[in-house]
Amino acid sequence: MSFVCVDIGASSTRYINSGGSVGVLPNNIEIIEKTVNGERVPNMDPVMCQIDSLELQDNLEIIIEHPNEYVDPDFPDALYHTANFPIHAMVGSMAKNLGYSNVTPVMAKNKTGQIVNFISWVLTVAVSRLQGKVDEHVDLHIALPPKEVTARRTDVPKLYGGEYTVHFVRYNQTVKFYIDSVECFPESSAALTSFMLKLDGTPSDNYKAYGNKCIMSVDIGASTSDFILMEKGSIVEKTGRTFSTGGITAMEKITTRIQQMYSDIDEDDALNAAIEGRINTGGGKYIVVSDIVNDAKRQVASTLVHQMDSYLRNNGKSLRNIDLIVVSGGGSLPSSYVNENNETVITSKPVSEFFVELLSKQSDGVDVKVVNHSDNPRMANLFGLYIRARLKEVRNLQLKREQSQVQQAQVQPQPVAPPVSSAVQTSVATPSMPTTPPEFGAPIDVVANSGVPQMPNI
Repeated sequence: MSFVCVDIGASSTRYINSGGSVGVLPNNIEIIEKTVNGERVPNMDPVMCQIDSLELQDNLEIIIEHPNEYVDPDFPDALYHTANFPIHAMVGSMAKNLGYSNVTPVMAKNKTGQIVNFISWVLTVAVSRLQGKVDEHVDLHIALPPKEVTARRTDVPKLYGGEYTVHFVRYNQTVKFYIDSVECFPESSAALTSFMLKLDGTPSDNYKAYGNKCIMSVDIGASTSDFILMEKGSIVEKTGRTFSTGGITAMEKITTRIQQMYSDIDEDDALNAAIEGRINTGGGKYIVVSDIVNDAKRQVASTLVHQMDSYLRNNGKSLRNIDLIVVSGGGSLPSSYVNENNETVITSKPVSEFFVELLSKQSDGVDVKVVNHSDNPRMANLFGLYIRARLKEVRNLQLKREQSQVQQAQVQPQPVAPPVSSAVQTSVATPSMPTTPPEFGAPIDVVANSGVPQMPNI
């Protein structure tokens, strides 16, 4: 079974499919509603470029057809209901070129109730299908805030499952696929998965060191941060919590401070200063503003520490009960820029390091680590989803194999036994039924030598 795993952020959508392809798509979208002579506009001429090239991101004009009759009880007027299809949309640079105010994800709202996220989820599958990375039938795995997973786990598969036809207008190509199932996972839980297990599903050194410990996951996103607890290798139920503090919180503080100090700098330049830690003064010259950036990040880290204290108390714990805190997410990245020699210059350390400094003052012996795959903690959730999807695939293969063995044993002719005395008791061996798949928290040793497809070389 093919699958696609998706993690939607504030500025981009990251995905990985069962074909081993990792991709990033823009998530600024313009829905085309205007018509001319009964036809939707604009309708661009087809282009000639490779589907696997980066040019794909610059030519995303799509039309989505989806005969879904399920009405979302939480969002009855949502645009992704049957009456609103087909949906015609521009994505990324094409949306920007229209000159309108594009729709982007609102991180403070439910992800599953936003049309922009619906389009992004469908687009990742459609692109994977266009590039030949997945089959016609696909499982979709998505990362959501913990509370939203609990509230929406039942409705989401009904909303997003089913048949889709997506037209890539500028490529003059159409793909058709079926989303057979949709599974939602808490974002912080997915991050812990990639911390504890390797991409092939086997225990990592982290699992061996901390598998029996009490671990807290802190996933710092753009607008929010997610907390969740793990004990003895298993996620603790109902401990997932989302707080409205993230990387953008620091950016807002930095932008305000810089505009107060430099009144001639517009908001875009101030925002870029927050990302790079320097201000463009014109003529190819810059002023490094590390002090301003560090101060804002320190304030955000302090807010996270206070929120964490409250979170732990509500879950009957204190900081001293926690053996390890795993920090992940795009909000944990440093401020940096690339100089003329193509070298990355770090101007401000990430929020996570300020977070660690403040924690160390409160409790000795708390070991804080950053989930780090390919030197990019932003990918922690995505890789966690990938591992879970692969493990599900392996378990399903094992169950099918065992069920097939049971069926074969049942249809095989039984040898005719010679007559026996009524005093002799006979017994017939009962074929063993499929074993229950191990819980996620248990050490996983089922993947090795199980015929699982090759993992991506990341």
